[in-house]
Amino acid sequence: MDKKVSDKLDHIFSGFPDTDASEHSMKEFHRRYAKRRNFVTFFSRAAAILIVPLLGLLTFQHFSSRSPQTQPLPTLADASAHAHSIIEYTVVPGVRGRVVLPDSSEVWLNSGSSLRVPAVFGDASRVVELEGEAFFDVRNDQRPLYVRTNRNITVRVAGTRFNLSTYANDEHFRLHLLCGKVKLINENNNTTFKMLSNQKVSIADAEQAFNIVENPNERANTAWKMGYLVFCATPLSEVIRRLERWYGVNVVVNSPRILQERFTAEFQSESLTQVLDFLKITSGICYRILNGKVILGD
Repeated sequence: MDKKVSDKLDHIFSGFPDTDASEHSMKEFHRRYAKRRNFVTFFSRAAAILIVPLLGLLTFQHFSSRSPQTQPLPTLADASAHAHSIIEYTVVPGVRGRVVLPDSSEVWLNSGSSLRVPAVFGDASRVVELEGEAFFDVRNDQRPLYVRTNRNITVRVAGTRFNLSTYANDEHFRLHLLCGKVKLINENNNTTFKMLSNQKVSIADAEQAFNIVENPNERANTAWKMGYLVFCATPLSEVIRRLERWYGVNVVVNSPRILQERFTAEFQSESLTQVLDFLKITSGICYRILNGKVILGD
């Protein structure tokens, strides 16, 4: 071939890559891509494997505190060593009392409350029934203590201290846990709830839902057992019910609008008249006492 033609052809094809080098580059590219793809595939599968149990754990944690209650609860008769030996303690309005349970646990009863207790607890569990308000100092025991209430809400504890209010004429079930752990069992909707120390749970009759308050005012909820009547921005409707129990009187409201008022005060040994005078000074609510009844409003 003519040398000039040969040189020209070499110049034209010099712009194309070397075949062997090109094949080597493509193989290296595929090898790296395949390796990366395998890594991504492995990571995706591993993530999927981990996510499934993680979601299950989160779901369990979310619903475990509100899980359904299926096992039947022990009754007062079940927890009594002698089925017919049931003692009922009743505290009339205007009085407070203290009860020692068969296991040496202590219970303080507020005015207008009653507690039913076996004379001797059985071997499997401890059960009491409460209507009203009580402060429990429960002795630690292998047998769980069940506090059954008039609202079909049961409190299950081991050793702990808490204040429980479940008056029949109140619209709420309230429990303030000072220490330890408590399990609430709501038989009305077959749910349970686990409480921790320094929490307060309120259950409205109309809603039947667990409403939690963190770090509640301990003195406002428990000072009654030491003889103090404490109100902290308390709605007047609740103030009236507590005054009725504390002093054993009947209160009649002439002006419904005053029920929207809130009251803050603390009393220890003041008479009913002194409390009503203070209410009049701070809230402008007039009162009169007629035939043993307290009448609020004009």
